[in-house]
Amino acid sequence: MYNSRLAQIINDAVNDCITYGSGTVKSADSGIQVTAEWADNETDIEVTVMERGIVRFTWTEPGVANA
Repeated sequence: MYNSRLAQIINDAVNDCITYGSGTVKSADSGIQVTAEWADNETDIEVTVMERGIVRFTWTEPGVANA
């Protein structure tokens, strides 16, 4: 079974956010950086994926604090 490196980086950043309040994970070989932070409502997590300093996409993972 194939495990996506991007999915793992996102998962690690979200887990760090839940544990420490925010999380940033970088992949040196691909230039990918994922940042996860709590949204203003403190129940959702905002995830931003950047590639070599350019924002590729941002989305909000809803209801994380309620899970």
